[in-house]
Amino acid sequence: MKWCNDRKERSGAWRIKVTLMKRHAYSAPYGDLRLVNAGSVGMPYEDAPGAYWVLVRDGEPEHRRTEYDLEAAAERIRPTGWPIAERWLDENLLTVPTARDAAEFFEQQRSQR
Repeated sequence: MKWCNDRKERSGAWRIKVTLMKRHAYSAPYGDLRLVNAGSVGMPYEDAPGAYWVLVRDGEPEHRRTEYDLEAAAERIRPTGWPIAERWLDENLLTVPTARDAAEFFEQQRSQR
């Protein structure tokens, strides 16, 4: 994880913390920090499939999305022998859960504890 100064903030330079593995891209202030999550390449909780990532240029995070051939990716995963490959492909790669669907699922899981 990398820290950098964001010179756009009028109240003075503030730091950016880029996090990974949160599945959903976001950028939010937190005290004197700006928390930025890049998103996910293989399991994004977004409204469209693709690789979600962030470019930090001159201290300013830019969220990006790159489309890729989902079926070609699935064809590379299928022969691996992974026991849950087909289910995972159907539920996470070929059909992407939206951010809302993911939030509802995790809230349901939390309430069942």
